[in-house]
Amino acid sequence: MNKEVRMYIESFERETRERLLLVREHLLSRMETGTWEEGTAYGIPYVSCRGKRLLYYSATKKWISLHPFPDTLEAFRERLESYSLSKGTIRFPHTQEIDYVLLGEIVSYRLQRLDP
Repeated sequence: MNKEVRMYIESFERETRERLLLVREHLLSRMETGTWEEGTAYGIPYVSCRGKRLLYYSATKKWISLHPFPDTLEAFRERLESYSLSKGTIRFPHTQEIDYVLLGEIVSYRLQRLDP
């Protein structure tokens, strides 16, 4: 794990840290070996594929946020109706389980958008 990403995740309390780690693991499990890298920008972690940013993720006391760029939110608008959204951000409240099927579909969509 990238040092800056590790430091970001470790800055949270145990429950939030565990949720962030699960999100990170799920994101990376969708990537081909050797094609991804991670880091931080704007103070939050990101995952990139073949040198292009795929998405960012972050946490607050209330939720885990996924930042997959605004076009992704438009593509998944109907599926995201029950979530708090802002431009390019999906918020998964800590009071609910994260929909990992939806998360996987978002990653697949972003990967397709990266291809030329």
